[in-house]
Amino acid sequence: MSDKWNALVEKYVKEGFTKTQAYLLSNSEYYVLYDENEQKLLTWHEITKSRETITELANALTRTSRLNEKLFDLEKLVEVLGLNGFISEDNLHTILRSPQKAKEGENYTPIEIVRLVVSLLDIEIKDGEVTVLDPALGSGSMIIVSRDYVKEKYKEEGVEKLMLYGQERNEIMGVIAKMNLILYDIKNYEIYIGDSLANPRFPQCDYVVANPPWNQDYNVNGLIEDPKVKKIYTQFVNTLPPKNSMDWGWIQLMLYFAKGKVGIILDNGALFGEGRRRESEKQ
Repeated sequence: MSDKWNALVEKYVKEGFTKTQAYLLSNSEYYVLYDENEQKLLTWHEITKSRETITELANALTRTSRLNEKLFDLEKLVEVLGLNGFISEDNLHTILRSPQKAKEGENYTPIEIVRLVVSLLDIEIKDGEVTVLDPALGSGSMIIVSRDYVKEKYKEEGVEKLMLYGQERNEIMGVIAKMNLILYDIKNYEIYIGDSLANPRFPQCDYVVANPPWNQDYNVNGLIEDPKVKKIYTQFVNTLPPKNSMDWGWIQLMLYFAKGKVGIILDNGALFGEGRRRESEKQ
């Protein structure tokens, strides 16, 4: 964001505007990264000049969140990451462990694989709204690439008809996904925070695509407490997924919420796993 904002500032300065005028013009054209009331820059380049970088970062993110309505989640990100807790010198080293916690249970998907799966889906824009869902959202790459595919195939006319949905159980990753969508200038989306397996908050969609956690341990007995949730995992088979791997549970979830095609990335071990699925096959 800072790079894009600074590029706009440089453009306006070259056109003859003063620095302050360029800041205000960039604010109105992009996002507000110059606090006019405090006459302070909130850009990365500015806050990293300070020895108290962590403090300045937390303050800048909070202020940016309050100055930009679409970026309100930034303040939540500061709160969840606990950036204000790293202000003292003794605690600065612990910032190194925070990203690891955010990554627990997350799977990095190479962008080439994402593009391959999205191209196999071959999203079609017809009359009315077309919807794409990722129930294991992560940082949002699946739905971002889906939007890019539609934009390349149908231009802006197709993008206007596309609605993106996602749900992520990790609150930090969910906020990061929202930030990614904003930075990619994506406006038609709805992101939910929560466990998609036990509490799916999204609607049925035309296309469903995901790279869910592989071999995920899960309390499957909790899935039968709500009749609406139980229906998801018993519609195609009569037994619940094995508790030591929710691979087939994710597949059932995606099939249940898909009106059309499903694209899913799973380890090939999902085809040979033991457990309740094998027991049901013997029966």
